[in-house]
Amino acid sequence: MNINKNQRLLLSVISAFLLSFLIEMYVLSVETQLNIGNLIETFFFKRYILILFFILTFILFRILYDDNLREKVFDFIYKYRYPLSVIVIAVCVIFQIHGSSISELNIFGVNHKPLFGISRFMRSDEYLVNTLFAFSQYPNHFSYFSEIVRAAPTDMFIVYGQAILDIAVIFRPFNIGYLFLNPGMGLSFFWVARFVVLALISFETGMLITNPVGSSIN
Repeated sequence: MNINKNQRLLLSVISAFLLSFLIEMYVLSVETQLNIGNLIETFFFKRYILILFFILTFILFRILYDDNLREKVFDFIYKYRYPLSVIVIAVCVIFQIHGSSISELNIFGVNHKPLFGISRFMRSDEYLVNTLFAFSQYPNHFSYFSEIVRAAPTDMFIVYGQAILDIAVIFRPFNIGYLFLNPGMGLSFFWVARFVVLALISFETGMLITNPVGSSIN
C-alpha cells in the first residue's frame, strides 16, 4: 500500500485513538472488576451506542484497507481538517458533551448515566473544585475577583485560572466559551476544544518533524 507522509500521520492518530480506547477498557475492567459482558454494558449503557461504535469501526477499517477510498478520505480530512475540527467542537457543544465527572454530585438521586465511559469519584479536584469554580463565575458576572468561593475577595484568574470578563482571558482561550454560553455548553467547549486543538497541534508538529529541512508541507 502506498501511503504518503500525511496519510501515515492520520493513520497514526486514528490508531492512537483506538489504542487509547482499548487501554481505557482494560483500566476500567481492573478498577471495577467487571467481566467482559458487564464491562461492555457499563461502557456503552445503551445498545444502540455499542452498535454505532462497531459500525464506525467497520467503516474505518474498510477505508484503511481500500487504497483508493483511503486516499480520497484522508485527502479530504487533511484538506478540510480545520473546518472539520470546528464542526466537531460545535456539535459537541450543542449536545453539551464533556468529560467531567460532575455526575458524582448527584445529591438528588437523579437516574443519570454517562453517555460514554464512567464518572470517577477520585477526580474530586475536577468536579468539586475547578468545575464548580467555573460555574460560580456566572452569578459573579465573570469578575476578576470573587467573594463566592471563599467569602473573601479571591483572584479567580491568576490563582484559579477561571473565566473572567477581561482581555487577559485570551491567555486561557478554552475558558472563553463560558463567557457567551450557558454552563453546560461552556463546560463542553472547555473539554472538547482542548482535545481537538491538541490533536491539530500534534498533527502539524508531526508534519514539521517528518518533512525534510527546506521542503514545503503540502
